[in-house]
Amino acid sequence: MKTKHFFRLGLALILTLTSLNINAQENKEAIKKAGQFTFIYPLGTNGTSSKDISNIFSLNAIIGINGGLHTGAELGGVINYNNGDVTGLQMAGVSNINRKESNGVFLSGVANISGKSLSGAAISGVLNMAGGNSNGVHASTINIAAKEFSGIQLGVINTAGKLKGLQLGVINVVKDGDEGVPIGLINIVKNGYHEFEVVASDLIYANLSFKMGVEKFYTIFKTGFSTQEGNAAYSAGIGFGSLLPLSNNHKLSLDLSMNTITDNFEWEEHWFEDVDILYKADLNYRYALSEKLSLIAGPSFNLYYSEPKIDSNNPILNIPYTIKTTESNNGNYNMWIGLNAGFSFRL
Repeated sequence: MKTKHFFRLGLALILTLTSLNINAQENKEAIKKAGQFTFIYPLGTNGTSSKDISNIFSLNAIIGINGGLHTGAELGGVINYNNGDVTGLQMAGVSNINRKESNGVFLSGVANISGKSLSGAAISGVLNMAGGNSNGVHASTINIAAKEFSGIQLGVINTAGKLKGLQLGVINVVKDGDEGVPIGLINIVKNGYHEFEVVASDLIYANLSFKMGVEKFYTIFKTGFSTQEGNAAYSAGIGFGSLLPLSNNHKLSLDLSMNTITDNFEWEEHWFEDVDILYKADLNYRYALSEKLSLIAGPSFNLYYSEPKIDSNNPILNIPYTIKTTESNNGNYNMWIGLNAGFSFRL
């Protein structure tokens, strides 16, 4: 409980300081000094004038409010807050909050927040947020770059106005991704690649896929239907892929996916017991009939793994043929090369 109360107190302090309108002299260059110590603002060596003074070294026992940091280091027990530019190293138990430019290395337990750019290495437990163009390596649970971001964002949730670099996360959100690559489970790109695909193959007769991201890298969500001796079988899968433009109307796509197969909709059982999984590598040629509609056809490398069933050693679906079979007590692997054909509709 003490940890929860401390965390809530830290967030409250961040929100309070961020919303404060501290009477900084916007048009006056901050006074520069070698260093300062603050217990909790304004109890420190620079007193109430600290918000107008930029330091090379700054030590804040609890909360420090200063004019900036010029090529130095600032250490804070809870929060470092600066009215002006910060260049150098900032470390805080809870948060580093800077109203203007932030350049350097920023380490905090909860959040690194910059009113303008946040450039360099920013590592925090919960949030990295910048109001201007930013770059570097930003690692946190949530990374937010309001404008252009160049570099690498590492987090559960990454957002950027314009991405010029790489995002690695579970959810990536980008307004302009023409020059960047978001890699995650869900990639939401305003001007990105969003497409439905309907394809028939030699094992799963009807496949419906949704692709989202950018052409350089997209995530695939799949579902499919097939039959075996008059009995229905279903598939669900996930994967990723990339498009290679050849010309205006001609492209190649390489898709890798993993698909679980069931005949009774008991998905949990088929992920952990009586497993039937189809691994696919699809290389498809795509011809654009229009701006949104394309024809698809190409070869597919398939690897089908099936565990022995309680009442049978047979897989749910019988493969058309095999170029290699590996049998064991735990399960059987079958490999073959098949074909895909269908069409896609781009949103």
